[in-house]
Amino acid sequence: MGVDTCAIIENKLPETELRTLAQRLNASAALRDLMLEYDVALRADCRGVRTALHTELWKTEWLRSELVKIGWEADYLAAFDGPFGALRVHEHLAELSLWIKWRPFLTETRLAQPLLKATSVIAGMLTNDSPKIGVFVPDSTYSVQVALDKLDETMPALLSYLQDTFGAPAASLAEIMGEDEQPSHRGYFVARWSDR
Repeated sequence: MGVDTCAIIENKLPETELRTLAQRLNASAALRDLMLEYDVALRADCRGVRTALHTELWKTEWLRSELVKIGWEADYLAAFDGPFGALRVHEHLAELSLWIKWRPFLTETRLAQPLLKATSVIAGMLTNDSPKIGVFVPDSTYSVQVALDKLDETMPALLSYLQDTFGAPAASLAEIMGEDEQPSHRGYFVARWSDR
């Protein structure tokens, strides 16, 4: 078990455009290359892990409009599962649950870097904006996980909440680790990417 890693990114796509997101994710050469890089690093660090992770495809789990037709309710617009995580897209934000534990994400650069870059690619598909922003938090156990309860907010509102509640974000992933080799309960990281 353990604590996994989540990235919160902006969404500016309506549900109608989300219908083709899995196909767009699968068609991205940049994502395939990053997943190969992650796959190689993962197998080097974690013997016995499933191989060829980078060849798996993104799948649309469901769209809210389809659930409504059968009488179900959903908090988000669409859900996707992919080779390195699960993506839940809300009206203004999306949660990318990365299949990597929080501690290795913070300490193992070879594992974290391809996931950071892949998150940027996905953020670009959801916003078509530059610069893009990703907020990285643990999915449980730590105080800052409450960010995941704010997915109905906008990115500026989320960033303001985190700043007011937990202080400034860490300057790097490594900064979240304390002197006692334990992640800070208040630690979160904000990545800002530009296409320039």
